[in-house]
Amino acid sequence: MDEPSFDFIIVGGGTAGSVLASRLSASLPNLSFLLIEAGPDSHPSIETPLAHLPGAGIEWQNETVPQKHAGDAVINSIAGKVLGGSSAINYCAWARGPAVDFDQWSSLVEDPRWSWAGMLPYFKKSESFHQGEQMVDLSLHAPDGPVKISSNISSTLRDFVADVYESAGITKTTDMNGGHPIGYSEFYSSIYEGKRQWASQCYRSGSNVTVMTNARVDRVIIEHNRATGVEVSNSRSESPKIIRALREVVISAGAYGTPKVLLLSGIGEKSELDRHGITQLVDLPVGNNLSDHPVVQTFWKIKDGHTITGEGCPLDWIGWHRTDPNTLRLADQELTGIGLKQYTAPGKVHAESFIMYGHFSFKDWTLLAPENSSTVTMFNILVNPTSRGSVTLASSKPEDPVVIDPNILATQLDRQTLHGLTKVTNEALESEVGRKMDVEEFGITEDLRRNMSMEAFKKRMEKTVLTFNHPSGTCAMGSVVDSSCCVYGVEGLRVVDASVFPLPMAAHYQAIVYAVAEQVADIITVSTGENN
Repeated sequence: MDEPSFDFIIVGGGTAGSVLASRLSASLPNLSFLLIEAGPDSHPSIETPLAHLPGAGIEWQNETVPQKHAGDAVINSIAGKVLGGSSAINYCAWARGPAVDFDQWSSLVEDPRWSWAGMLPYFKKSESFHQGEQMVDLSLHAPDGPVKISSNISSTLRDFVADVYESAGITKTTDMNGGHPIGYSEFYSSIYEGKRQWASQCYRSGSNVTVMTNARVDRVIIEHNRATGVEVSNSRSESPKIIRALREVVISAGAYGTPKVLLLSGIGEKSELDRHGITQLVDLPVGNNLSDHPVVQTFWKIKDGHTITGEGCPLDWIGWHRTDPNTLRLADQELTGIGLKQYTAPGKVHAESFIMYGHFSFKDWTLLAPENSSTVTMFNILVNPTSRGSVTLASSKPEDPVVIDPNILATQLDRQTLHGLTKVTNEALESEVGRKMDVEEFGITEDLRRNMSMEAFKKRMEKTVLTFNHPSGTCAMGSVVDSSCCVYGVEGLRVVDASVFPLPMAAHYQAIVYAVAEQVADIITVSTGENN
């Protein structure tokens, strides 16, 4: 029997894969596309924000190895396993990140397409922006993209949270998506009229796209240094089958899935491949450079009698912080060369915070809110970590999960930055503003109350630490792929997802992944020479 073939095979029907399939099917109507997704095509819980359950079968239930710098915590590192990927299961935050991050990305790879100016048209192309209560510069946004973006929550706690930030000396900024987010500003999300906006729903594909769900890509077929197809397994087939790609294979399986496919295909460092008896075809640092955003939570009782309107993440404001001068001096001791210049650059954001209305104990499910009390949860997040980890293979069997080690909080600089932010937010909540609301921290032992020493922070951290499921960098641009996202040393093979980020971004990654995929769709269209 002849092997089936398509002009393009897209591995991974998540955020990036959905964008690519949609945009390429429209711009290249005479070509054929196969979109392969490991999970199902949909699930009834997706449309309602925050409604899906872990047992719904639409998540990769990954876990990290014990994190030795975070009390040996094993952290759940989930990702979407459904058409639309993580955009179908996430908390919908829409945060592009600061302009300086993209300008540094552009400088690293010597390509202006990845600068803030180069990315802005693609941020705009992806979104249909609906302004909230704060006036923003609408020239930085667009009204007619596929993903509807809005600020949909309002609470009687809105002014209180703003006052908490002001009491900490953090000033209001008009638009966290305008390239200069330092300060606190209105929270925007991919929720519109109470409904989630996710990639496979927002980006529809044409009739020239074939979608294969519940199928696992085991490896890329590489012949004479060219990707010529993929090997696919599914529950309905007794043995893997080969599907041919006449032009390109594009891997969009995420920061964990993409390095796994490449490593199983013989693309990676020899020492890693030799451990599993895989023949090396191309020597690249696949799986290295992993970073994620560590989170520490604190929990607070407040005065009763507050209401919330809207659906989705229950928060009004989000804060973006630059670390303090003392910690920047620590950076001077720990970092050298371009790393120091990156970290201390003007406009650089190092941490993020926000207050969610209600009790959200994501790490310790045994931590219950006090009965008959109103509560809020403070999230303290490190968004510019200097620690790096890795994704490696557990075995040569495609069905086995990868070994994930984000190596969070491995540097003193990271620990000090997150400690510093947590100290600032705790002290702000315990200030006169908080006392007027009868604010009191709970979920701690009495020796920690109003104690924000490093030792007290470590105790809070070890009890609540998790990551925000923002992995990136494992197939970094400039080391694994070039600035058109083509894999070095293999023709006809491209990577398009957060694994290509060469450095951590101070953002929530879905907005960036949408824009990256939009840009690469244009790059591919132009490279074919067949765009209409």
